[in-house]
Amino acid sequence: MTTDGASFCSVITSIFHDSTNGIPSPALQLTRFITAPVLWFWGHEHRMALYKEFGVEGAVKAYGRCIGHGGMPVDLPPDTPSHPECPVEFVDGRHYKNDENLQIGINGFVQITLRGNVLRAEYRDVHGSVVCLEDWTVKDGVLSRVAIKFSV
Repeated sequence: MTTDGASFCSVITSIFHDSTNGIPSPALQLTRFITAPVLWFWGHEHRMALYKEFGVEGAVKAYGRCIGHGGMPVDLPPDTPSHPECPVEFVDGRHYKNDENLQIGINGFVQITLRGNVLRAEYRDVHGSVVCLEDWTVKDGVLSRVAIKFSV
C-alpha cells in the first residue's frame, strides 16, 4: 500500500482460520511483526460476514472478513452468534431459492483492488451483484475505512 511496502502487511492478511474460533495462534504470532489492526480475510466457515474490530488479549486486532461462501453450500446465520464477544457488522443472510428446499445461503466471492494507498473490497454474490463495497486506506501505518455501502 505504500511505496516502501512497510504498511502493506497492516492492510491485508489472509489465513485459513479466523482468530476467534479457538485457534488464536496466528493472531498471536503476527504480533511479532504487526502492531496495528489489520484486515483479516479467511474462508473455511461457509458464509459471508464482516466483523467489527476485535482481538484476543496479546494478539493483533483485526477487522475480520469471512469469505468462505465460494463453492460449498452456504450456512445461514444462526439466530444467536456463536461468538458474541466478536461483534458482527454485516452477514449475508439471504436464502438461496432452490428446487430441493434446502435452507442454504447465496454463494459469492470478494474482488479486491489495490490502487495507490486504497484497498477496495467488492463482495459479490453468485449472480455478480455487489452485496457490499468498502474502501480502506493506510496513512502513517494506520488502517482506516473511508467508505462502506451495503446493497442488500
